[in-house]
Amino acid sequence: MSDYNNKNARNNPGNQRQKGQHRDTPRKKQTTDVPPSLKSLFDEIAPAIKNYLNQSAASKVRVAEAREKSAQAVEKLMESLPGIVQQTVPARSIPRRRKINARKQEILDTINKLRDESMTYEEIADYLTKNNIPTFSGRGRWHAQTIHRLYMYPP
Repeated sequence: MSDYNNKNARNNPGNQRQKGQHRDTPRKKQTTDVPPSLKSLFDEIAPAIKNYLNQSAASKVRVAEAREKSAQAVEKLMESLPGIVQQTVPARSIPRRRKINARKQEILDTINKLRDESMTYEEIADYLTKNNIPTFSGRGRWHAQTIHRLYMYPP
């Protein structure tokens, strides 16, 4: 044996074998007598410990059941989600349809006619303002952006 192995064997008494002793031989267990006062204390608290462990186990069962129900509810929700999404239409995607009276329709026709004549949105806004054509609200003045919106997305 090398010096390392001999040193380890000397330092660890559990590894040392005496002559005639086999490794498979079970070791003797050390038994210590429990004092009666300690034994009576264990006997007194054993039912409380057993009760606590039973309650803890029952609680864990309830938690596991609740998690299973929660998982089933989520699964059911996920299955029905595509149908819910298809039924729900975002409010912004539904265009508001306003009633167009004759005056508004006349202004829209004018905007379309001027745009077909290759006028820019700014030029159309200036034309409507110079000709004293009131805006739909009756306040303010015409702007190129308003003309563009009315031309591209009529009400």
